[in-house]
Amino acid sequence: MALSEIAKHNAELADRIANNAGTLRVLTGCLADRDWELRQYACTCLANVAKHNEDLSQKVANADLFTRLINCIKDEKEKVQRQAILCIKEIAGQSIDLARMVSDVGGVTPYVVDYLTTAPGVAKLQAIMTLGFIAGFDHDLAKNVVQCKGHIALVGALKTVTEEHIKAAAAWSLGQIGRHSSELAKELAEQGVLNELLVAFMSTEEKGDLKTKSKRALKSIIQQCQELEALRPLLEIAPEKVLKHIVGQIAIILKNNQAVRRAFAEKGGLKKLQEIKAPPESKLHSSINEIHDLFPPEVTQHYSPEYMNTLLKKIEDYKTQE
Repeated sequence: MALSEIAKHNAELADRIANNAGTLRVLTGCLADRDWELRQYACTCLANVAKHNEDLSQKVANADLFTRLINCIKDEKEKVQRQAILCIKEIAGQSIDLARMVSDVGGVTPYVVDYLTTAPGVAKLQAIMTLGFIAGFDHDLAKNVVQCKGHIALVGALKTVTEEHIKAAAAWSLGQIGRHSSELAKELAEQGVLNELLVAFMSTEEKGDLKTKSKRALKSIIQQCQELEALRPLLEIAPEKVLKHIVGQIAIILKNNQAVRRAFAEKGGLKKLQEIKAPPESKLHSSINEIHDLFPPEVTQHYSPEYMNTLLKKIEDYKTQE
């Protein structure tokens, strides 16, 4: 505890501990001690050393501690589990090399996911941040998080936790996964992530962290998404601030894939676009016009509100005549 209190203040003090190989060996050994409070304090101390910079995190990671940290994540005492996750988060967030060391060499990611799935609400935060840090560095690390079902655990947290700052962290971490590629965006879309992020964005009127991070995550995932059927239903409920990104991405998909245009029109996508009242000269208005230009005039006329109203009137007139 004394070493932890010293290390937490700044990098210079933490370096005094990290530069003593004997001290790090003792701390790592404490991770396997029979006294659960000693295991807890050892995790906290190592986290307080690692948190200051990449060099200190590297020294902690080199102390051959990942197997023992995994055992601490599986510990019967929740306080030990939570501090072990904190230590991993502080290491993984410093650099891509350390994130790879945690994920690939240490093999820690599946255990972080398991903890996130079972931990009580407030305790989920450090695990959520850990997955976000790991996934944010590159595609391969994000893919590893998805292969460990981390995206499913994050969606579960977004749905179930009540604390807004934890929901905001889950939204941020999902955005860190989905921003790398269409492949990962598809994985998220198949789990209903876009709908859940949209609900989170619209659930609060005030501009806060949840609203900001949900919007950013939506934008990041939408810009990578190539699944038209994941985007089309959002046209019904998305506000303009998000709608412009959805319609812009739909325009890109339709432009690059002629085969999906007919299905988009037949399933009501084109009709819905024509019902949107977009401000002139706006990005949304420009994207809608861009999509219209991809279809022959007879098709856009067929799905226009004016055409549908005329058709309905003819049907009513016919019924009256009968």
